[in-house]
Formats: sequence, C-alpha cells, structure tokens
Amino acid sequence: MSVAISVIIPWYQGQRYLPGLLSMMERNAEILRDEAGIEMEVLLVNDSPWENLETELKKQIKIEVAYRLKVLTNPQNNGIHATRVNGLKAAEGEFIQFLDQDDRISDRCLLSQYKSIGDADFVIGNGYDGEQDGGRHLIFVSPTVQAAAGDLKCQYYYNNLIRSPGQVLIRKSSIPAYWSEQIMNNNGSDDAFLWILMLCGGARAAVNEEIVYEHVYTGENSSSNNEAMLQSQMEVAEKLKGIASPIGMWAFCRRAKYYCTGSTAHKLRYSDVGLLRAICSHFLMKP
Repeated sequence: MSVAISVIIPWYQGQRYLPGLLSMMERNAEILRDEAGIEMEVLLVNDSPWENLETELKKQIKIEVAYRLKVLTNPQNNGIHATRVNGLKAAEGEFIQFLDQDDRISDRCLLSQYKSIGDADFVIGNGYDGEQDGGRHLIFVSPTVQAAAGDLKCQYYYNNLIRSPGQVLIRKSSIPAYWSEQIMNNNGSDDAFLWILMLCGGARAAVNEEIVYEHVYTGENSSSNNEAMLQSQMEVAEKLKGIASPIGMWAFCRRAKYYCTGSTAHKLRYSDVGLLRAICSHFLMKP
C-alpha cells in the first residue's frame, strides 16, 4: 500500500513532547488504516543534531507502530523552514501535514482533513488556540472567518488567520518549488510565506469545520515573540517581491509593524492599520 499522507515534524530538543506526539500519530494512523485503508508516514526531522533522536525513540517505542517512521537529522541547526523542507524532500505521500512538536491534533484529524480536501490544493481545519493563562479559544468563530483564511486579500489586508501549519493538510504537488528554494533565516513566518505564495499561484483552499487541531501556548512559540515575528515577516515581504501584489505587501508590512511593537507612538504612526482591522472585524468576526 502506497503512502497517502506524510506528517513532517521538525524536532528540536523535544524530549518532553515525544510521548504525546507518538501517541497522536499512532491513533491517527490506526483510524486512517482501519476506516479508509490509507497508510501514513511520519518524518521526524532532528534540528538539534547534538542529541540522538534515535535513542530517544527506542526508549519510547516498544512495539511495532501503525505507520512508517523515518528519522532525518540535519548536519547542523538549520531553523524550522529548512527543517520542514528537508522533511518535504524525503516525503513519499500525496498529501503533506506539517506539524510542530508541541501541537496537538485530534485522533481523527488526518482522516477528517483527507476527506475534506476534495480537489482543492489545501484544506484548513478548525481548532483551538491556547492562551497564556491556560485557557483557550476557538480559532474560527464562524464559517465566514474560516473561508476568509484561504483568501489572498485577507492575507494582505487583514491577517494570516491560519494559526499554524498544523491546521492544514496540503497537496504535495501544490507546494511551490520557490518555497523550498528560498529558505528563511528568521523563524516564525515560513507558513505565511507558503500560503501567500500558493494563493498568488492560484491555489484553492477548502475548509473543514471540524475541530481537529489545538495550538498550545508554551511561551517558546516563535509567534509569541513580537520582535522575531517582525523580522520574519519583513523577510517574507522581501522574498515575495515581484511575485505578490506590491500594494498587498505594503499593507502586509504596515500591519506587521503595527502589531509587532509595544510603542504607543509607533502604533499612532500606523493607526490606519488598527482602523482597517476594526472595520474588517465588524463584518468578518461575527459568530
């Protein structure tokens, strides 16, 4: 049986996440196999090569798993984008699921996403976003918001509503070669880079309203560091010159500068961003 889904997980000093990850992968693989006759593979890409991931796996895996397992080790620490690309190059599946080591997915996530993608290039699932105080909130409060997440204008003028690549199952053939060639130096926005690049090329998004994903707040997430996110988003804008809409990327950059600073004076300078966000929210963010 050929592999239908490849799950690519960058691993960086993630010993504490490994038991949960392996358990999630096992449950998803069993459901895919038993209910749809689909085989999946898991590619753990070690970006902390000074640590022996194979040894850690031997401690955790005592019986044969229900999926194909591949372990790749970067020769040096490369960052998350390069690590994802290294996994992508080795992936055999028709569909790609990028997953962070601290993400959580439901037992039926991959089956649900697979059934929902249809002939689209990628499918966006719903889920929960963890908060610093331990709470969580729904990522998409309505189907309208979820549909907007796959709209290029939303990426330009409003926000990247896709909380993490873990929400998205992607058709491998739809991932642009340019994304794999133009490796980002700053962690945090390689996913926004991918969505905008795909949508600029005419990619179509499907939506899956089922709750399949949870983004866990750990305090270590790149998305929680404003300065790092600003640098990463400016790098996205630079790489998309000549590809994306100049006006759209102008708005993208202004939004990044507005939200990635705590300076009141700086926010006043980009006050149009806040006003546009408020107007969009009034029409878009209704339950």
